[in-house]
Order: sequence, then C-alpha cells, then structure tokens
Amino acid sequence: MAYLSLLSLLVLYLPYVVLISIFVGACILYVFRNSPLRVRYEQFLTMRGLVRAAVYFRIVYAGLLSVTQYMIWATGGGLGTFFLDSPLNATVPVSIIKNAPWIFSNQFGYFIFYSWGRFWLNALLSLVAAWAFYKLLVIFKRYNERFFEEGETELGYVVALLAGWPLIVILIPFVFLSVICISLFRLIFFRETLTTLGWPFLLGILVTALVGNILLSLLHWGVLKV
Repeated sequence: MAYLSLLSLLVLYLPYVVLISIFVGACILYVFRNSPLRVRYEQFLTMRGLVRAAVYFRIVYAGLLSVTQYMIWATGGGLGTFFLDSPLNATVPVSIIKNAPWIFSNQFGYFIFYSWGRFWLNALLSLVAAWAFYKLLVIFKRYNERFFEEGETELGYVVALLAGWPLIVILIPFVFLSVICISLFRLIFFRETLTTLGWPFLLGILVTALVGNILLSLLHWGVLKV
C-alpha cells in the first residue's frame, strides 16, 4: 500500500509544483521580455511552451486522478470492487450515457462515468474556457493593438489555463480590476496613460489563486464546480 500513499501525495502536491512553476516561468518571460538575454533563455523557455505545458498538465492530471481513483477502489475491496464491476445501460437518465451507451455498457461503465464527471469534465471545461478567452484576446488585439505588447495574448492564455474552471470566472473580473488599479498607479506616479494587459494578467491570476475559492463560496458559485 506504500505505492498508493506515494500516488496520493503526488496527486495532492503535483498541481502546486507544476502550476507555480508555470507561473514563475511566465513572470520571468514577461519581466525580462526586453532583456538582451532573451535570445538565450527563449531556446528552452517560451510563452507558447508554457501554454503547451499547462494544456498537457490538465490532461495528464485528469488521467492521474483517474488512475488513483481506480487504485483506491481496486485495493479497497467491498464497495470499491463493486464500483469497478458495474456497467451502466442506456436506461440511466443521463444524456451522455444515452448518447454513447457503448462507452458505459462494459464492466468499467460506472468507473468511466465517475472519472468523466469528477476529473475529465473539469479538464475539458478548463481547456475550452482558456481557449475561448485566448481567442477573445486575439480578436481584441486585432481592433485595439495598443493594449497589447508582444506575447501578451499568449500570457493571457497561460493565466487562463492556470486558473482553470471555474476560477477563470473569477480571474476575468480581477484582470479588469487590475487594469484600473495599475493604470491609476502609472498615471499618478509616472504620468503614463497607457497600460497593456501583461501586468494585470499576472496580478489577476495571483489574486485569483489566493482568494478565488473563497469568493466562489461567498458568491454561492460552487455550483460551477465539476
């Protein structure tokens, strides 16, 4: 059972290690975007690379959670074994089961359904929401390019992937609040009237990580969690 304990620890701490590493990488790329050393570190660290890393993590982590759940049920005996040997048929009043009964009619039907609802659906929503946010940024840049510096649309993609679902719903308002705060700061202290979205993205994801789940609870938006 030692391997199960190690797997549980991996599931618990891996998101912190990976997501914080991606955030730090994004900060380095943005803060030193005009550095002469950029040519060197961009050989192994790029914003697009961070996007890919975040996408891969969402997919791999959903798979890891599924494997962990399988191992827990398989070694637990009793009810866990029953869950791993419970096919679901099309009479179950759930649309995905009715539309794809061949997926759930086998021995692992309940396990597949459980893994989809608890792990894979969240990953899918996180990827789709982040992609939609990125596409909106691309359209916005096309018509208001002065709000963006090079690489900031990809930075927005990265922070949206870091937030995931449903925290991206909290991230977006925080980004716009950050735009206002940073714009006022730069106007008052530096007499600068233009603020691009890079720093608001970084500040927005940082605040979202700190208080996002608390706000979801206070706003009774927990229903968005899957």
